[in-house]
Amino acid sequence: MASSIRKWRKRRGLRQREVAQILGVTVGQVSHYETGRHVLPAEKAVLLAKVTQTDPHVFRPDLFPKKRFEAA
Repeated sequence: MASSIRKWRKRRGLRQREVAQILGVTVGQVSHYETGRHVLPAEKAVLLAKVTQTDPHVFRPDLFPKKRFEAA
């Protein structure tokens, strides 16, 4: 889960500093999220998902199940 944050950030071409600004935390805190030392809080996962138009499942699959596409 933690490494998925780093992979996502790198795919988006973002620096830890930019993610820290979005979340309102320090660069050190982002590093801790990425290494798994600290768990990204649910509210921060939702914020990051909204700002970057990403599903919060990417950041916290334990709290936000992957959405399934439903046939209309």
